[in-house]
Amino acid sequence: MARLLVAQDLEVHPDYRMFGIGENAASFGAWPPVPGAGWLGVGRASVLVGVLGDVPYEVPLRLEHWDSEPPMPEGHDTQHTVCLQLATGKITIDQVTWGGQDTDLELAPGLYAARISGWRGKTFRERYLAQFWLLLPTAGFLRAGGRQVSEGCDRFAILDRAAGIREVPPPGGGLLTVDESLVQVRFNHKPPLVLLELWDGPPLSIDSAQVHEPFRLRLPSGTLDITELRPGASVVRDGMVPLADIPSGDYHVSLTVHEPNKYLFRLWPVSA
Repeated sequence: MARLLVAQDLEVHPDYRMFGIGENAASFGAWPPVPGAGWLGVGRASVLVGVLGDVPYEVPLRLEHWDSEPPMPEGHDTQHTVCLQLATGKITIDQVTWGGQDTDLELAPGLYAARISGWRGKTFRERYLAQFWLLLPTAGFLRAGGRQVSEGCDRFAILDRAAGIREVPPPGGGLLTVDESLVQVRFNHKPPLVLLELWDGPPLSIDSAQVHEPFRLRLPSGTLDITELRPGASVVRDGMVPLADIPSGDYHVSLTVHEPNKYLFRLWPVSA
Protein backbone atom coordinates (compact mmCIF):
# COMPACT_ATOMS: atom_id res chain seq x y z
CA MET A 1 0.00 0.00 0.00
CA ALA A 2 1.28 3.45 -0.89
CA ARG A 3 2.54 5.55 2.02
CA LEU A 4 2.33 9.33 2.29
CA LEU A 5 5.78 10.73 3.12
CA VAL A 6 5.31 14.52 3.14
CA ALA A 7 2.29 16.80 2.73
CA GLN A 8 1.92 20.58 2.74
CA ASP A 9 -1.09 22.86 2.33
CA LEU A 10 -0.46 26.22 0.68
CA GLU A 11 -2.31 29.27 -0.56
CA VAL A 12 -0.93 30.39 -3.94
CA HIS A 13 -1.42 33.62 -5.90
CA PRO A 14 -2.39 32.90 -9.53
CA ASP A 15 -1.22 35.62 -11.90
CA TYR A 16 -2.33 35.99 -15.52
CA ARG A 17 -4.69 33.10 -14.66
CA MET A 18 -1.88 30.64 -13.89
CA PHE A 19 0.71 29.39 -11.42
CA GLY A 20 3.56 26.89 -11.72
CA ILE A 21 4.59 23.83 -9.70
CA GLY A 22 8.00 22.17 -9.97
CA GLU A 23 11.67 22.86 -10.29
CA ASN A 24 13.30 25.88 -11.89
CA ALA A 25 14.65 25.04 -15.36
CA ALA A 26 18.30 26.12 -15.40
CA SER A 27 19.90 24.27 -18.30
CA PHE A 28 19.74 25.11 -22.02
CA GLY A 29 17.88 21.84 -22.60
CA ALA A 30 15.49 22.12 -19.65
CA TRP A 31 12.56 23.75 -21.40
CA PRO A 32 9.99 25.39 -19.11
CA PRO A 33 6.24 24.89 -19.48
CA VAL A 34 4.19 27.32 -21.54
CA PRO A 35 0.45 28.03 -21.38
CA GLY A 36 -1.42 25.61 -23.60
CA ALA A 37 -4.89 25.32 -25.06
CA GLY A 38 -5.99 23.29 -22.04
CA TRP A 39 -5.68 23.93 -18.32
CA LEU A 40 -2.18 22.40 -17.90
CA GLY A 41 1.13 23.29 -19.57
CA VAL A 42 3.91 20.71 -19.15
CA GLY A 43 7.67 21.30 -19.20
CA ARG A 44 10.64 19.09 -18.42
CA ALA A 45 10.72 19.85 -14.69
CA SER A 46 7.51 21.74 -13.92
CA VAL A 47 3.89 22.30 -14.87
CA LEU A 48 1.84 25.44 -15.37
CA VAL A 49 -1.71 25.32 -14.00
CA GLY A 50 -4.35 27.52 -15.61
CA VAL A 51 -7.09 28.66 -13.24
CA LEU A 52 -10.68 29.37 -14.23
CA GLY A 53 -10.55 33.15 -14.25
CA ASP A 54 -9.01 36.32 -12.86
CA VAL A 55 -9.33 35.32 -9.23
CA PRO A 56 -8.61 38.18 -6.81
CA TYR A 57 -7.89 35.68 -4.04
CA GLU A 58 -5.46 32.90 -3.22
CA VAL A 59 -6.10 29.35 -4.43
CA PRO A 60 -5.64 26.36 -2.08
CA LEU A 61 -2.95 23.93 -3.22
CA ARG A 62 -1.96 20.71 -1.47
CA LEU A 63 1.38 19.05 -2.25
CA GLU A 64 2.00 15.38 -1.44
CA HIS A 65 5.03 13.10 -1.78
CA TRP A 66 4.28 9.36 -1.80
CA ASP A 67 6.53 6.30 -1.84
CA SER A 68 4.52 4.81 -4.75
CA GLU A 69 1.41 5.59 -6.79
CA PRO A 70 -1.20 6.94 -4.33
CA PRO A 71 -4.94 6.23 -4.25
CA MET A 72 -7.04 8.27 -6.66
CA PRO A 73 -8.53 11.38 -5.01
CA GLU A 74 -12.31 11.68 -5.02
CA GLY A 75 -14.59 14.30 -6.49
CA HIS A 76 -12.14 16.04 -8.83
CA ASP A 77 -13.44 17.36 -12.13
CA THR A 78 -10.11 17.55 -13.95
CA GLN A 79 -6.88 15.56 -13.67
CA HIS A 80 -3.67 14.85 -15.56
CA THR A 81 -0.56 12.79 -14.74
CA VAL A 82 2.79 13.79 -16.24
CA CYS A 83 6.43 12.72 -15.95
CA LEU A 84 8.90 15.32 -14.62
CA GLN A 85 12.69 15.14 -14.57
CA LEU A 86 13.75 16.68 -11.26
CA ALA A 87 17.50 17.21 -11.19
CA THR A 88 17.56 18.84 -7.74
CA GLY A 89 14.22 17.73 -6.29
CA LYS A 90 13.52 21.17 -4.80
CA ILE A 91 9.86 21.94 -5.51
CA THR A 92 8.85 25.60 -5.69
CA ILE A 93 5.70 27.49 -6.65
CA ASP A 94 5.92 30.01 -9.50
CA GLN A 95 3.42 32.83 -8.98
CA VAL A 96 4.60 34.79 -12.05
CA THR A 97 4.83 38.47 -11.03
CA TRP A 98 4.00 37.56 -7.42
CA GLY A 99 7.35 35.74 -7.27
CA GLY A 100 8.32 32.28 -6.12
CA GLN A 101 7.24 30.40 -3.02
CA ASP A 102 9.38 27.71 -1.40
CA THR A 103 7.83 24.45 -0.24
CA ASP A 104 8.64 21.62 2.16
CA LEU A 105 9.08 19.13 -0.68
CA GLU A 106 12.77 18.35 -1.18
CA LEU A 107 12.81 15.13 -3.18
CA ALA A 108 15.72 12.94 -4.22
CA PRO A 109 16.76 13.61 -7.84
CA GLY A 110 14.91 11.43 -10.31
CA LEU A 111 12.09 10.93 -12.78
CA TYR A 112 8.78 11.50 -11.02
CA ALA A 113 5.14 11.01 -11.82
CA ALA A 114 3.16 14.13 -10.94
CA ARG A 115 -0.62 13.78 -10.75
CA ILE A 116 -2.35 17.16 -10.82
CA SER A 117 -6.03 17.14 -9.79
CA GLY A 118 -8.40 20.09 -9.77
CA TRP A 119 -11.74 20.89 -8.23
CA ARG A 120 -12.98 23.69 -10.46
CA GLY A 121 -16.73 23.90 -9.95
CA LYS A 122 -18.36 27.31 -10.28
CA THR A 123 -20.36 26.89 -7.07
CA PHE A 124 -17.33 26.50 -4.80
CA ARG A 125 -13.80 27.80 -4.45
CA GLU A 126 -11.46 26.01 -6.83
CA ARG A 127 -8.52 24.09 -5.38
CA TYR A 128 -5.72 21.80 -6.58
CA LEU A 129 -3.75 18.76 -5.48
CA ALA A 130 -0.27 17.79 -6.76
CA GLN A 131 0.94 14.28 -5.88
CA PHE A 132 4.52 13.16 -6.61
CA TRP A 133 6.02 9.66 -6.56
CA LEU A 134 9.38 8.40 -7.77
CA LEU A 135 9.60 6.39 -10.99
CA LEU A 136 13.38 6.20 -11.44
CA PRO A 137 16.26 7.64 -9.37
CA THR A 138 18.79 9.65 -11.37
CA ALA A 139 21.96 11.65 -10.90
CA GLY A 140 21.60 15.01 -9.21
CA PHE A 141 22.50 18.47 -10.47
CA LEU A 142 24.90 20.30 -8.13
CA ARG A 143 25.71 23.71 -9.61
CA ALA A 144 26.60 25.59 -12.79
CA GLY A 145 28.61 28.50 -14.14
CA GLY A 146 29.20 30.05 -17.52
CA ARG A 147 30.23 33.00 -19.64
CA GLN A 148 29.67 34.70 -22.97
CA VAL A 149 32.66 34.40 -25.33
CA SER A 150 33.83 37.80 -26.62
CA GLU A 151 33.66 39.12 -30.17
CA GLY A 152 36.77 38.57 -32.29
CA CYS A 153 37.45 35.04 -31.02
CA ASP A 154 37.20 31.88 -33.08
CA ARG A 155 37.97 29.38 -30.29
CA PHE A 156 37.78 28.95 -26.56
CA ALA A 157 39.36 26.45 -24.20
CA ILE A 158 38.21 24.97 -20.90
CA LEU A 159 41.12 23.98 -18.69
CA ASP A 160 42.42 23.50 -15.19
CA ARG A 161 45.16 26.10 -14.79
CA ALA A 162 46.84 24.03 -12.08
CA ALA A 163 47.82 21.57 -14.83
CA GLY A 164 50.50 24.09 -15.87
CA ILE A 165 49.14 24.72 -19.38
CA ARG A 166 50.75 27.83 -20.90
CA GLU A 167 49.86 27.32 -24.56
CA VAL A 168 46.91 25.71 -26.30
CA PRO A 169 47.95 23.08 -28.87
CA PRO A 170 46.97 23.58 -32.53
CA PRO A 171 43.30 22.67 -33.05
CA GLY A 172 42.41 19.45 -34.81
CA GLY A 173 40.10 19.14 -37.76
CA GLY A 174 36.90 18.70 -35.77
CA LEU A 175 34.84 20.72 -33.36
CA LEU A 176 36.78 19.59 -30.27
CA THR A 177 40.44 19.05 -29.49
CA VAL A 178 40.84 17.21 -26.18
CA ASP A 179 44.00 17.00 -24.10
CA GLU A 180 44.46 15.55 -20.60
CA SER A 181 43.32 18.67 -18.70
CA LEU A 182 42.06 20.83 -21.58
CA VAL A 183 39.38 20.85 -24.24
CA GLN A 184 39.53 23.35 -27.11
CA VAL A 185 36.39 24.27 -29.09
CA ARG A 186 36.26 25.86 -32.54
CA PHE A 187 33.23 27.74 -33.86
CA ASN A 188 32.40 29.53 -37.11
CA HIS A 189 29.37 31.53 -35.99
CA LYS A 190 28.86 34.40 -33.59
CA PRO A 191 30.59 33.95 -30.20
CA PRO A 192 28.77 31.34 -28.12
CA LEU A 193 27.34 31.33 -24.64
CA VAL A 194 29.07 28.56 -22.66
CA LEU A 195 27.50 26.83 -19.66
CA LEU A 196 29.24 24.29 -17.41
CA GLU A 197 27.20 22.00 -15.15
CA LEU A 198 28.46 19.78 -12.34
CA TRP A 199 26.53 16.55 -11.62
CA ASP A 200 27.08 13.80 -9.06
CA GLY A 201 26.63 11.08 -11.72
CA PRO A 202 25.76 10.56 -15.40
CA PRO A 203 22.93 13.00 -16.24
CA LEU A 204 19.95 11.97 -18.30
CA SER A 205 19.98 12.92 -21.97
CA ILE A 206 18.31 16.14 -23.07
CA ASP A 207 16.49 17.14 -26.24
CA SER A 208 19.48 18.00 -28.39
CA ALA A 209 21.85 16.11 -30.65
CA GLN A 210 25.02 15.22 -28.75
CA VAL A 211 27.84 16.42 -30.96
CA HIS A 212 30.65 14.55 -29.24
CA GLU A 213 30.96 11.33 -27.31
CA PRO A 214 31.71 11.92 -23.61
CA PHE A 215 35.41 12.45 -23.03
CA ARG A 216 37.59 12.62 -19.92
CA LEU A 217 39.34 15.55 -18.28
CA ARG A 218 41.79 15.40 -15.40
CA LEU A 219 41.32 18.29 -12.98
CA PRO A 220 44.26 18.50 -10.57
CA SER A 221 42.85 21.49 -8.67
CA GLY A 222 39.11 21.33 -9.39
CA THR A 223 39.05 24.92 -10.69
CA LEU A 224 37.95 25.38 -14.31
CA ASP A 225 38.88 28.39 -16.46
CA ILE A 226 37.42 29.43 -19.79
CA THR A 227 40.09 31.17 -21.86
CA GLU A 228 39.25 32.94 -25.13
CA LEU A 229 41.43 32.52 -28.23
CA ARG A 230 41.63 34.88 -31.19
CA PRO A 231 42.64 33.64 -34.66
CA GLY A 232 46.23 32.39 -34.59
CA ALA A 233 46.59 32.80 -30.81
CA SER A 234 47.78 29.97 -28.58
CA VAL A 235 48.91 31.60 -25.32
CA VAL A 236 46.66 30.95 -22.34
CA ARG A 237 45.60 34.27 -20.84
CA ASP A 238 43.68 35.03 -17.69
CA GLY A 239 40.20 33.61 -18.08
CA MET A 240 37.00 33.62 -16.14
CA VAL A 241 36.48 30.93 -13.50
CA PRO A 242 32.89 29.76 -14.06
CA LEU A 243 33.09 26.61 -11.94
CA ALA A 244 35.42 26.58 -8.95
CA ASP A 245 36.08 24.50 -5.86
CA ILE A 246 34.88 21.19 -7.25
CA PRO A 247 36.64 18.04 -6.04
CA SER A 248 39.87 17.38 -7.93
CA GLY A 249 40.05 14.20 -9.98
CA ASP A 250 39.03 12.66 -13.30
CA TYR A 251 35.71 13.66 -14.87
CA HIS A 252 33.52 12.55 -17.74
CA VAL A 253 32.40 15.49 -19.89
CA SER A 254 29.58 15.63 -22.44
CA LEU A 255 28.80 18.44 -24.88
CA THR A 256 25.47 19.35 -26.43
CA VAL A 257 24.70 22.34 -28.65
CA HIS A 258 21.45 24.29 -28.33
CA GLU A 259 20.74 26.65 -31.18
CA PRO A 260 23.97 27.35 -33.07
CA ASN A 261 25.65 29.36 -30.34
CA LYS A 262 24.80 27.81 -26.96
CA TYR A 263 27.21 25.17 -25.70
CA LEU A 264 26.41 23.02 -22.67
CA PHE A 265 29.18 21.01 -20.99
CA ARG A 266 28.16 18.55 -18.28
CA LEU A 267 30.75 17.08 -15.91
CA TRP A 268 30.45 14.15 -13.52
CA PRO A 269 33.10 12.13 -11.63
CA VAL A 270 34.56 9.08 -13.33
CA SER A 271 34.13 7.28 -10.00
CA ALA A 272 30.35 7.88 -9.97
